[in-house]
Parts: sequence; C-alpha cells; structure tokens
Amino acid sequence: MTAWRVLLLNTKLSNLNGYLTTFVRDAFEELLGENSVFVSDYHSCLEDLARHRCNVVVCLDGQELHRRMISRLRERCPRMVLWLTEDPYEQATNQRNFDLFDLIFSNDRGSVRSYASPKVHHLPLAASEPYHYREVVEAERDFLYDVFFAGVAWPNRVALLRKIVGQLHGLRCKFILPHNEFVPKPDLGVPDFELNYRLGNSELATVQNRSKIVLYLHRVFSASGVDQPSTTPGPRLFETALAGAFQLVEDTLPETNDYFERDSELSYFRTADDCVSLIRHFLDHPERRVRIARASQNRARASHLYRHRVQALLKRLEDVEPRQQLRIESTKPRSVLYVVHNASETPPFGGTELHTLDTIERLSPSFHGYLYYPDSRSADRTRMVLRSRDNRWSFPLSNPLSPYAYFDIEREHQFARILERHRIDVVHFMHFMHHPMSLLDVARRHGAATVVTLHDYFVVCPRFNLLDAAGKFCWTTRPPLDACDIDLRRSDSLAAGSQAARRSFVAYVLSRAHAITCVSESQKAIIASAYPHLAEQVRVISPGIDPKRFSTVRHRPPHSNRPLVCAAVGNFTYPKGGDALIHLFNHCRDTKAVQFIVMGRLDEPYPQIMDTVGLDHVEIIGSYNPADLPDMLSRVDVALLASVWPESYVLTLSECWAAGVVPIVSDIGALGERVTDGVDGLKVTPDSPGAIAEAIERLVHERGLLERLRAGGAEAHFATHGGATSAYESLYESLLSHESSFAARQPDSDDFDPIDCGNRRLHGAWGRADSHDAGRMAFVQLSARARRLSLHRKVMSYYGRNGLKQTFRRALSRLRGMP
Repeated sequence: MTAWRVLLLNTKLSNLNGYLTTFVRDAFEELLGENSVFVSDYHSCLEDLARHRCNVVVCLDGQELHRRMISRLRERCPRMVLWLTEDPYEQATNQRNFDLFDLIFSNDRGSVRSYASPKVHHLPLAASEPYHYREVVEAERDFLYDVFFAGVAWPNRVALLRKIVGQLHGLRCKFILPHNEFVPKPDLGVPDFELNYRLGNSELATVQNRSKIVLYLHRVFSASGVDQPSTTPGPRLFETALAGAFQLVEDTLPETNDYFERDSELSYFRTADDCVSLIRHFLDHPERRVRIARASQNRARASHLYRHRVQALLKRLEDVEPRQQLRIESTKPRSVLYVVHNASETPPFGGTELHTLDTIERLSPSFHGYLYYPDSRSADRTRMVLRSRDNRWSFPLSNPLSPYAYFDIEREHQFARILERHRIDVVHFMHFMHHPMSLLDVARRHGAATVVTLHDYFVVCPRFNLLDAAGKFCWTTRPPLDACDIDLRRSDSLAAGSQAARRSFVAYVLSRAHAITCVSESQKAIIASAYPHLAEQVRVISPGIDPKRFSTVRHRPPHSNRPLVCAAVGNFTYPKGGDALIHLFNHCRDTKAVQFIVMGRLDEPYPQIMDTVGLDHVEIIGSYNPADLPDMLSRVDVALLASVWPESYVLTLSECWAAGVVPIVSDIGALGERVTDGVDGLKVTPDSPGAIAEAIERLVHERGLLERLRAGGAEAHFATHGGATSAYESLYESLLSHESSFAARQPDSDDFDPIDCGNRRLHGAWGRADSHDAGRMAFVQLSARARRLSLHRKVMSYYGRNGLKQTFRRALSRLRGMP
C-alpha cells in the first residue's frame, strides 16, 4: 500500500462551503496520520507540495479552479485528484479542466454519466463526526422546535413551505431561508430578519438535534442557470442524520434509498398535504420518531462519514499510475527579477539604484538578472520598464498608482505575466516605492522565492528618512502611533489610524517574504523596533565598493601653509545636512585655513541660496561621473557627511576611507555606527554646524590627527564589490534548493489568467485625506511646510515677497549674527 502524503487544496478563493475542507482533512488525518495531510491554498501550494514531499494533490470543488496554478502543481506531483462538490450545477465549468487530473470524483451520480469519462467516479458528500454528532434527544421538553428547515430559498422550496405553513398553526416552527440577488426573496408572511441569515455548520447540527422534525427539501434550481436536477442528496441529509434528528424527506430522489432504509431510517412525503399529515402523525408518536432518528444516526456513523468517502478515494487512487514529474535543468541559469523604485539611467538616483545595478552586473553565470522599475520619465510613472542584459520591454499603465493603496490589480496582473513569461525563479525587492506591496504576494503565489532588501525606512513610515513634519529625526525612541498620526495629519492631512493601518499591512507583506535583509545593524535595530516579530528573520548584507578604484589616490602631506580641503560628497539636500552645511560655509567665509568643495547634485533651492548669500569661496563641482570620483577625492582631506537622518549604510563613507579621505560624520544611523570617533573619523551631533566647525578646527590645528585618522580609515572595515552579490546568490541557492520549492517551469502561453492577490479584504487604502480638514486648508498647508522650516525655505519665501535685494540684505544680516 502506498504511503500517501496528501496536499489538500480548496480551489475556490471565497467559499461559503469552505468547512468541507476541514471535514475532508480530518478524514485523511484519521486514516493516514496528522503528518501525512497538508491543507494549502493558492498562496503557498507550490511551496507546500515540495516542502512536505506530497505525492498526491486532492483538489476540492472545481467552480473557481485556477487552471494555470493547477497545471504547475501537475508538473510537480505524480498524481492529481479532483473532488467536485457542486455538480450538476457547475458541470460545464468542471469539464473544461478534466485534463489536469488523473482521477475525478463527482458528488452527483447523474453527472458521472454526463461526463462519460472512465476517470470520473461517483463520491457523494457526507458528515463529520466531530462536528455533527449529537446524542439523540428523547424527552419532549428538551426540544426547541416542532418543525425546522434551513436552506437557500430556492423557488421550489419556498413554494412548498408556503403551502404548508398555513396549516401548522400552533406549532413551534423555524424556517431559515437565506437569499441574495440571485435567489428571489421568499414570501412566507414572516419578517425577513427571521429568515435571511445563516448558522454555522456545527451550530446548525445543534438546532437540528433540538428539533422534533427536520424537513429535507431538494434543490431544483441554480443561480448558474443549470436546470438539470441532481440525483444524489446533498451533505445536509447525512449531517442531519448524524445530528440525531428525525428527517421528513421530500420523495423526489430515488437515490436517497441507496443511503438510508426507507421508513425505518427516513420518512418520506410526496405532496404538501402529505407533509402536513406526517408532521402531525410524528408529533403524536414521539417513540417512533426517536426510533427512526436513532436508526438514521447509526447508519450515518456506519456508512456516511467523510472517513468512508476518503477510504473509497484512496482505494481508487491505488490503481492510478504515477506520471513523470517535471525535472529541473540544473545547468540552466536561474532567473532573478530585481524590483526597484528607479534606475540609475534616470536622475536623480542614489545608492539603492547603483547597488541594484552592480548586483545584476556581478551575478555569476548561474543566475540571469532582470530589472523592473517605473519609468520616472512617463507621466505619473504610468509606464513600467523591464530590462535584461540584452533586451528592454515597456508596459503602459492606465492609471497612476495611489501611494496609499493596499493593492493595484492592473499592476499585479502585469507583474504576474512577467513572472510567467520570463520564468522568474527569484523576485528580489530592492524597494517598494512606486509599486503596490501586494506584488510580493503575487510572486509567492506564482512559485517564486521572495527576498526583500531594505535600503531605508519606507516600510516603517511613508517618509522613508524618518524626518517628522518639522524636519527632525523622530525615532530617537520609537514614537507612539498617535504621534505618527498627528505628524502625518500635519504634513499630509491623513486620518487618525493611518500609520497603524499601513504598518499592519506592511507587517503582513514582510511576513510573507522568504528572506529579509538590511544593510546595517543600526538600520536593523529600527526595523526590529517597528516589527519585533520579524527581528529574528532579518539578516544584514552590506553593499560594497571596489577599493581598487582608489588605489592610485595620493594625498599631499598635511602642511600648515596650505588650506584643509573639506568636501561635501554626495547629493546636496536637506536630509543630507544641506542647511547645516550652508551655515558652516557662511561661518567660515573669512577663513583662509579651510577650502570647501561641493561634489554632487545641488537640489533646489540651494543654488539660489548660495548665489543670494554670496558663498563664492565654496567651489561647486555639482553632478559628476562616478568614474571620476577617485581623481576628485585625491585633492580632498576631509569629507563632510552631515546627514540629519539615520542613513542605512552610505557607500560614500566606504569610498572616502578607500581614498584616504578623513570623514566627519553625523553621529546617527549607519554613519554613527560605522565610524569610531578619533580612530577612523570624527563624529558630531546631527544638524549642528557649530560642531562640524569645531571638528574642522581641530584638524586645522592638529595635522598629525589628520594623518592618524587617515591611517585608521585605511584599516576600517567596509564591504567590497562582489561580497553582497555573493551573499545574495548564497541566499538564492538556499531558497531554491529548499526541497525544490521553486522548480523550473514550462513556458506558458499568452492567454495568462493571473490569480487575484488575495488582499481584497482590505478595501480602499491605508491613508485618506480628512474631508473635515478641507475648510482648514490654510492650516494644513502651513503644517505641511513645518517640516521644511529651514533656512533655504525661509530665504525663498522671503525672496518671493520682497525681491532679491532685500532678501540678500536680510540673509546677510542674520547669518553674520549667528555663531
């Protein structure tokens, strides 16, 4: 006998009869053991199949069967079984997918004849002892109702009940007839709230058990438009029998006699008058009623449990020869898709884009890389780009992505097509900005390994640098969610609860990733404080540089007769310390001992500020080719890395050390973590131009200190090129070799039907503008500007009101009065 390991999959995404999965699972566990049956869904069925080494997939229901996903399971599993639970009403849909299965069971015997296939067999539904069994009630005082019926308000049922309800005066009757837009509202002279609701399956068994007579009315109508009646009774007949209830059954299904003895285990009626007459008779003869109920329950326990059905299924399955499974081509490169928010070909860009591009270029022959990102040159980023080493594809989109959306169906479907058509094995998310985070769920569902690398704090807050509405770092200690909401309302007019809603969704997304990496320990600490349940899952893989590029850099020895050359290296922005550096430049405008250079792009309005304030002693190089950086740094003594937010790594720091440039850094984030004060650099308080000036003064007067720090920098540890890529590849190999969870796939056709992500329960978005704030927009706008109340914003605002001449006079006066 085969040692079965079963993957059990309910193929419907939303199923009111989903409890059937539980009943079938329990039956398999009873027969095979708990460690041989694994319930899965479309999210993780491919992984579960491999992880648990299942040798048979049993699919329940065929109404919403996703052909592409089931095809992928078929590639990997030697035996596929389908148990149809909605025949004959979904017969046309079911038949379209028969080629995917080796063995098929239908709940309806008449449908088996219609299918006319040798691999289709009859297997009726049944009852579950743990959920439906109740002791038979004998004492008349213990019953709640005299007559009970529960079932969808199909017209034939309503018509019969209308005929009998007027003849049941004086009896305790309870009818539950749920209806919807497909099923007409019943008119029984009873308020709708008494009819239109549902009981849980187990609770229903309890009510049936406490009802003297339970009616079983057949269904001869379907919302799907199929008028062919079923020939096999539904599961309710078996469940009610196991509940110890007496059933009065509509005598329209001869097949019912195949399951219960007529008159001794069930009683039957043909007409409405016959029904009323039998109700009166059995209410007057409780001993006979109880005797039939007990006999019916005994038959159900002996022959009509899900255990019995699964036994029949397994017996048939023993005769099914296993198919040849798909084999992985070990010599074929595995495909890795890198998802990023921008590309280095489209300014402005930063370290994340450069690191991603470098990773792709350094992949070994075992992997083939793709880059996926929104084209920032398109209107509202309504075009996506997919690039490989030799090709480029462009995908137009209908609408811009809402920054507050939980999901975006169009982008999910497009992403799913890319995964299929390019047979992606690994999806590595380098950034979620400008993408719906639900793409990670799409990747998992389509069988890809998923890796998330966090380069900033976008998963913690929509303001990825953790600067609050006033432009200050807000995470000295973890702020309460109310404080976050107040701050987001000031800056973006978001409603209370927005941050909690967003963080809850992000926590779900991150928990779905197979691996999460950060780029520094300081970053990991902040991420872990926001998501402590993920702390153990996060590992650190730092980006690297090529130190050989800087091996030819030679510095002039320090000398008191030449100025100390200090350079602001990197983009000149407010988060990078632009305001503090402007104050520093102005403070040192008269000194001859220091020379300042700005190496990097100046964001607005800093060029205007420098022109207005008159900082002619500062050399502006501006944007540069990264290949020119070694030569540029050869004339620099000190690098000013003055960020006001906790940067996650800062490749520029590594480059400065490799080039022999001494860093003065803000003591925050990775800069404060990586630099040892007085050993390989100097650390200063963030956003403190005075502290930077003091550190520079030390180096001017202690040229020996400069050399000691330069020597310390030469010994400093930093990641090198190829290290991160090698670490990523090891991670990919670990995931891909994990019991072959992510096997290679056959090429798919163009008629791809993607699966919805599954987060549709999250309606709308995590943040929304408060409508009641509309009348106070002046206050909102003022609050939104609060985080930018820095010198350059004041200068430009004053300039707009008073003109260039008065702005220059005011700025010069204020700057000269500052320490």
